Amino acid sequence: MLSVATIPFLGRSFTGFLGFVLIKGRLIRFGTYTGAKIIELESDDRHAHVVIKNKRYMLKFDAKLGPTAHLAAPRQGKMERGIFESIKGTILLQVVDIKDDHTIFEETGTLAGIELSEAHLEGIHR
Repeated sequence: MLSVATIPFLGRSFTGFLGFVLIKGRLIRFGTYTGAKIIELESDDRHAHVVIKNKRYMLKFDAKLGPTAHLAAPRQGKMERGIFESIKGTILLQVVDIKDDHTIFEETGTLAGIELSEAHLEGIHR
């Protein structure tokens, strides 16, 4: 699971995220609150690419929408924001152990639930 969003905070905003992956019974968490950092973030109305790094792991995530439904969503109490949602999306997920320099998980899923809302997030390259 991965969620990336613009978070309003004290009159400003920042890009926050929350994610986790369960590999062989071990839960690996990635989130703003864990000190992990977004290294790359690119998205449009049909695709999202995110690379997140913490002290031990790097998560590479590519999502592509399949057939979509366009849904209305709230913005400041009014249903005027659009969301593209698919239950037949494709996700490529790779988790790299950066301390041991090897891939511990790599898989492509073809029946993924994906929602892209206001997907033109500012690109981050660090």
